[in-house]
Amino acid sequence: MTPDEQTNPFDEVAHDYVGDLNRNLRLAGGDSRFFYQAKLRLIRSRGVERPRIVLDFGCGVGILTRMLADAYPEAMIVGFDPSAEEIRVARAEAAAYGQRLQFASHFDAETIRADVAVAAGVLHHIPPANKQPSLARLFDALAPGGRLFVFEHNPISPLTRIIVAMAKVDRGATLMSARAMKRMVESAGFVEAETSYISFFPAFLKVLVGLEHHLRAIPLSAQYMLTARKP
Repeated sequence: MTPDEQTNPFDEVAHDYVGDLNRNLRLAGGDSRFFYQAKLRLIRSRGVERPRIVLDFGCGVGILTRMLADAYPEAMIVGFDPSAEEIRVARAEAAAYGQRLQFASHFDAETIRADVAVAAGVLHHIPPANKQPSLARLFDALAPGGRLFVFEHNPISPLTRIIVAMAKVDRGATLMSARAMKRMVESAGFVEAETSYISFFPAFLKVLVGLEHHLRAIPLSAQYMLTARKP
């Protein structure tokens, strides 16, 4: 999940990535599937109904990638991650999907022309100097009018900081505020950039999730979502 690092520490944790992630997410009252399902609902709530090509940028072992394939059965889903070992794990888990679900550790951004690009919990792994080039790469990978969805940890949340500090997969992470991320996305050429605060309620309070849309402007959540469009 570190799309701009050539020596990739995620190769070492690929086979226990889900286990490590879930152990740390217990503090937040859920597991990886619960939080990825919430992200998928948010993507669909923004009017993404029948995309042709979806790029999961920094896909890791492909948890969200497979969920995107289930949600959009007519689309080509492309999962990218520079960790060769994570890509091997992702491919093994996704064999039943056939050619419409593809994984790669390298790609030519200008040839993909995705309708939707998702970067879920990815950009904080990328070194500060490489974040802007990564967003430029996402810009190039989208077709004109294509939609970008960025999901990131909210550094304002004390619980989020604790979870990040404990997680092996988050070693060396550099968190960015929603405001700073919005400025960087706009600098990459995206328009209509909007941020929303998400993940207020843990799994055992999932009956309250429907209230989250009333809280989107309150910066006290565990994560935030940024949406934008390529002109």
